[in-house]
Amino acid sequence: MINFSQKWKPLKQIVCGPFHNIILLENGSTYVWGRNDFGQVGIGNKEDVLIPTLNPLKEIEKILTLDLITRLLKQKMESSLLGDIMNSDN
Repeated sequence: MINFSQKWKPLKQIVCGPFHNIILLENGSTYVWGRNDFGQVGIGNKEDVLIPTLNPLKEIEKILTLDLITRLLKQKMESSLLGDIMNSDN
């Protein structure tokens, strides 16, 4: 069970994919964890993340996820796509 300490508040969005999870805070930062074999948590490697870890991308407004892919939407319609869709089985 994850302890949502004071540093994680206020929460804006929690997204659970089939194998990874993302928390978006009101300040635009995200914490990610879970399976990462296609880079879907977006921390620069493909190692699984066992504890919530700060994602380096900032100013995130909304999160969308589908299977092994995550899209982080930023202000002004900019977005970042996380995960290697060319090498995933889905």
